Amino acid sequence: MITEVAAEMLTSIGYQVHTASCGQEAIAFYEAAETYPDLVILDLIMPGMSGYATYDRLKQIHPGLKVVLSSGYSMPDEANTIIQQGNSMFIQKPYNLNDLSQLVGKMLAAGRATAAEAAMTAVG
Repeated sequence: MITEVAAEMLTSIGYQVHTASCGQEAIAFYEAAETYPDLVILDLIMPGMSGYATYDRLKQIHPGLKVVLSSGYSMPDEANTIIQQGNSMFIQKPYNLNDLSQLVGKMLAAGRATAAEAAMTAVG
C-alpha cells in the first residue's frame, strides 16, 4: 500500500517509477538493468531481506547508488550507518508529497540530473 502511494506521488510530479515489493525483487531488478535508476527509495523494514542488507547488495551492484531511506520510526542506527557512507538521506513515514518531492529533488540535484530522471521505490 505504501509503495503504491509513494509511486503515485512521484509519478504525479513527473518521475518514472519502478516499484519492488521486497529487497530480493529490487536486487533482481538491478541485476537485470541495463541502466540504473537515479535514485532508490528504500524502506528499512521489509519482508524477507532487511533494508540494510538490500542497500548493501544494491551498493555492490551499483557503487554510485543514491538512496532515500524510509522508516516509520525515528532514524534508526542502520540509517545513520548508511547515511555516513554518503549519497543517502532519510525521510520518516508518514511523509507527504511536498516533503518527498523536496528530498528527491535535493538528492538528484546532488549529482547528475537529467530530464529523464527515474526513481525506484523498494518498499515492503
